[in-house]
Amino acid sequence: MVISDLTSLDIINGIFTTLATVIGIIVGIIIAWKYFSYKRKELLTVGISLIFGSVVYWSSSITFFLIILFNYEPELVFHLSFHLLVPLGLLFWIYSFAILVYPKSVKKILLIFVIICALYDSFLLYFLLTNPESLGRRTGKITGEAFLYISSFLLFVIVVLIITMSIFITRCLRSDQPVIKWKGSFLLFSMIIGTISGLIGMFFPDTALIIIITRTLRVISSIFSYMGWLFPRRIAKLVIKE
Repeated sequence: MVISDLTSLDIINGIFTTLATVIGIIVGIIIAWKYFSYKRKELLTVGISLIFGSVVYWSSSITFFLIILFNYEPELVFHLSFHLLVPLGLLFWIYSFAILVYPKSVKKILLIFVIICALYDSFLLYFLLTNPESLGRRTGKITGEAFLYISSFLLFVIVVLIITMSIFITRCLRSDQPVIKWKGSFLLFSMIIGTISGLIGMFFPDTALIIIITRTLRVISSIFSYMGWLFPRRIAKLVIKE
């Protein structure tokens, strides 16, 4: 298979998905790297959670380049196996959230989600090894559709992220410090845009327009997330009036 065998939809998906994935990973790395400057654990774990936040798109991006460079199209199991990494992103975020909001209950909160994620991954691995067709199907050369088991967990992750981010953002917005308020505002925009992107991707079929919209929204969400967590001085000078 060569690039000429790819449809226009496959090419659009490959380009926009790779763009959104790379930007999300770069933002995550930048935030995580700031741990070494500020020695704040939550920056490290937030950054890692953002890196894994785009993991469901990794298979499409990798497949796109495998087809172009090596004429190789991976099997269904390859695409579905990336969902094993989704719980990692969730756990790193839950740890970050607990440290920031409920520091005395970090172990208890984390334990609950470790159990949920371990159960999910255990069953997912079992079905991947025994009956991957029960988990999803290919819908294109580089795209796929997740069935109920995976999509239900993805919806659970979205709900958890909305609830926990809302709690954290509310605390930021109630702060008397302008810097913290603005951080909360940027994170709020990031959450809303990211949630819209995720829900559209889950409930609408992959058309060229849907792919462009969802991937563009993910890029915008990543940028707002970067501004919310790190709040660069240039941005601070623009929005905070002395």
